[in-house]
Amino acid sequence: MIGAIYQHYGASAALKVFHTQLLPLLQVKGGLPKAFYEHVDVVLRKMGGEPIAFKEPELKKTVVNEVADVEADTSVKVET
Repeated sequence: MIGAIYQHYGASAALKVFHTQLLPLLQVKGGLPKAFYEHVDVVLRKMGGEPIAFKEPELKKTVVNEVADVEADTSVKVET
């Protein structure tokens, strides 16, 4: 993920995403050592505050026209 951001937007964007979105998620048991928690919070505030919640993509609703069932015995006249 960070590599794709780096590739498309550059190092500064990848660094900001890492410090504001990914690093705070590592503040769990078994993640980042507790000695770094305070530093993570300081850097997070310097880089842009609280993590931004990603919005769910909006789903566009499409309307499908349904064709009415036509009885098979309906006669159709074709002129040639």
